[in-house]
Amino acid sequence: MATPYRIHITPTNTGLWNIRQSEEAAQTVSETLQKDLEMPHHLLALYGTGASVADIQKAYDLRRPLQRPVVPQHQDAVENLITHWDRASKYLGKEEYYPDFLAYFQRAIDREGYESVVKTHLLKGDGSANDLFLQQPAIVAQALAQTCVHNIEGLDQLLLDGERLANPNPDPADMPSLLSMYEKVRTDPQLTGSVRMEDKSKIEDGIVQRAKDAMLAIFEQVHVEPDKPDERTAEMFHGMILVASSAAIHPPPHHVKYDFFLMHHVNSSLIYSTLNSQPWLSTADKVRLLEWKIRLDLVQYAARGCPPVSLEGIASYVPKQPSEESVREIGMRFYEFGDDGHAIKQARATAICHELIAIGLEGYLWPRLAEAIF
Repeated sequence: MATPYRIHITPTNTGLWNIRQSEEAAQTVSETLQKDLEMPHHLLALYGTGASVADIQKAYDLRRPLQRPVVPQHQDAVENLITHWDRASKYLGKEEYYPDFLAYFQRAIDREGYESVVKTHLLKGDGSANDLFLQQPAIVAQALAQTCVHNIEGLDQLLLDGERLANPNPDPADMPSLLSMYEKVRTDPQLTGSVRMEDKSKIEDGIVQRAKDAMLAIFEQVHVEPDKPDERTAEMFHGMILVASSAAIHPPPHHVKYDFFLMHHVNSSLIYSTLNSQPWLSTADKVRLLEWKIRLDLVQYAARGCPPVSLEGIASYVPKQPSEESVREIGMRFYEFGDDGHAIKQARATAICHELIAIGLEGYLWPRLAEAIF
């Protein structure tokens, strides 16, 4: 049984590809994650797409030497978090307190269940939640702890203000299409000129300092209709794949190069289909989570230089070695790719978007997108 302290993956718990894994693979991924919980994104992506025991073990062995050593707990900090969570702000954004937040969330989840802890600490809407997702409580605890010690890069000035600006209208007009909002970002001279090569943080030094008002004016239009979270999730997922692929695919002699930041926004998109199916999340929770993802996609698009979105550019891509494989089969080539999991995650996300919520793209283009990733 999975607990806040123990990883236990079963052969049927494989995620959105909805495959059945072997008992041996389930045991291997459970044991490797129990040894080192810092690689769940890579190992679970391999496991959830059908990788073998050997593939999973090889990925673990390849990346294990690169993982950070365990940081010791500060017992006084753990006790402070448990007894005075309202004072947690002094530990936020500081990596050395990760094990302390982890211990706090493990105990809270053990006591209340991960659903209650997520709703209280992430979705409550108060100051504490604003400072801050499988059915594996230990991974939920890890995710929440990592969130607590992560640098926010000035995003609070954009995301919190953007939400406040979007909320006052009790009867807002329908949200514009997301591709039209990307185009608004791309054609706004203040936003397109806000990011410079010398900026250490393209968001904090660029957008926040030089184009905050212009970004907030677009954020103000982000309001997901309560009866359309599934529809808008599909649009967000599909749009992000178009954005990232348009930025990556260019005519010869240029090679396909996916932007590392936009890749993460594609890979994180698939969880929103899972969130929408959770009965313990209210419609308002699902809407709010999606709105924050959309705003973050838009700000990252601006931070990456506003590359034009071009369906024609994607359609013109010719794979070096065209094949008749399905999108899933192309994705399986990444089992032995040798990176730290980003490629298999993007292949998985592309296949899931194609199978579950594909809209607007001709069917023949999806294998082409998968080939481009490879």
